[in-house]
Amino acid sequence: ISAWRKSRDWKTGLQLLVETVQCSIEPDSITYNAAIGVCEISHEWEQMMDLCNVMTWAKTKFNTTILSSVTSACARGTEWAKALQLVSGMGQNTLNSNTAVVSTLRKGVMSAAIIACMKTGEWAEALQLLGLVLQTKAELNTITANSVISACAKGGGWQSALHVFGTMSQNKVECDVVTFSAAINACKKINGWEKALHLLSTMLENKVKPDAIVFGSAISSCEEVGKWEAGLRLLRLMRQSLVRADTVTYNAAISSCEKGGRWEKALQLVDSMVQGKVERTAITFNAAISACHGGRGWETALWLFGVMDLDAVKCSTITFNAAISACQKGGEQEKALHLFGMMMQRKVDWDTITYNAAISACEEAGEWEQALQLMNAMPKLKVDYSRITFNAAISACGKGCEWEQALQLFGMMTLNKVQLDVITASAAISAFEKAGAWEKALQLLSITIQSLVESNLIMCNAALSACQKGSEWEQALWLFDVMVQRQGETDAIAHHAVMSACEKVGEWVQVLQLLSDLLHSKARCNRITFSAAVSACEKGGEWMKALELFSIMARE
Repeated sequence: ISAWRKSRDWKTGLQLLVETVQCSIEPDSITYNAAIGVCEISHEWEQMMDLCNVMTWAKTKFNTTILSSVTSACARGTEWAKALQLVSGMGQNTLNSNTAVVSTLRKGVMSAAIIACMKTGEWAEALQLLGLVLQTKAELNTITANSVISACAKGGGWQSALHVFGTMSQNKVECDVVTFSAAINACKKINGWEKALHLLSTMLENKVKPDAIVFGSAISSCEEVGKWEAGLRLLRLMRQSLVRADTVTYNAAISSCEKGGRWEKALQLVDSMVQGKVERTAITFNAAISACHGGRGWETALWLFGVMDLDAVKCSTITFNAAISACQKGGEQEKALHLFGMMMQRKVDWDTITYNAAISACEEAGEWEQALQLMNAMPKLKVDYSRITFNAAISACGKGCEWEQALQLFGMMTLNKVQLDVITASAAISAFEKAGAWEKALQLLSITIQSLVESNLIMCNAALSACQKGSEWEQALWLFDVMVQRQGETDAIAHHAVMSACEKVGEWVQVLQLLSDLLHSKARCNRITFSAAVSACEKGGEWMKALELFSIMARE
């Protein structure tokens, strides 16, 4: 059997073991050791564990060589559960009854089992094994604890990884750079940026030198929550610690600036990468361009877009989306649509975000027809609609006073199973208000309330304005009362709309009551408000009330 071990022919080795039993020769520890050795060298862990179980059944004593093979199987294969079960009752079945030897082997199997769990990401099992190690008062070492943390990280058990880190401190187990790196990475996953910075500080206090991976994880934890200042401080600390920042680290820092709305800082980091001879990738430029929102940021976005071409960095869908969005938010609608057209020339795929940005650019420019053309093209290219798509298109129709188109889009949302929100309803009601379609505005407002979408002042004010334009003062008063009951407050715009509606039909009593409510509220009256009230008094022949209003205007 030992001869067959050299040729790695485990099947023939096991066949010889079977023939030994058939010839009425009782295998001893040496025989089994040879057979187990054949299985071990051939990586047949399951067969090896089966042989160990046969030995237990036959009451054949184990020797230390066999137990070492079991430990090896634990670390390399997936049979750690069987190995652990085997060593848990090995006291009477071992060749050497020395408890110290048994204890050492048991510790070895436990550690090997934890390493096996780390490789397969079985973090729950790794935690159970760690608990078993602590219960048996076995010495916890750095490698074993690191394996548990890594297993938790692979399986997504980030809170558990940090718990193990705390267990190491309680048991005075030395933490190395691998330990801190895994713990800081766990903080990143649970948005625990403050905890990550604390761990990095502890690391420096314990004179454990952080590497680029540790700094990268800490900066990424800041990036997740947009803590750009902390990210930049860590980048400076890297330089002071003579740790070279790589592309991933810079990308995380740039992304933190993007989330914090600091495009100037992001641009400085992009420039410093050239000075530090750090490669700039598509992710680098995408993050920097995404930071260029608002003000003159669109110019920087286009400049970075050009630098990508000079650096031969391929622009992706994400790149174009960021650049289009920067132009759209900067009021450069033509440039946004030009970039949209460039995507076809460069054979870059469009996605929902691309179309949303382009349709929003059309909405800002008042190009409702082009917005609808873009929207109609989406199904042909198998690009899904989103709520933002409909909101932008409905708003574009509203600005063009195309309320019928807005109503049609509103119906399309239901057909495409896109959920209605306050922005959608507000955009549609505003479209109806501009066209004076008060009935549609109230109908849509009723649907919005019934669908449990939270109504807001903008939406209700648009509906009130539609009623005012249609001289529907009773509907306006009804809606005003609903606003007070549901929201507990109104604003000056709502009062103005209702007062104007009542003023058109000479309902001076209602107008004066609304004016009195407005004067007692925190809202400020203006000339339009008093003009509506005076006009209502004039139509009702109440010249004395009109004179009183002039006196009130002087005091206000």
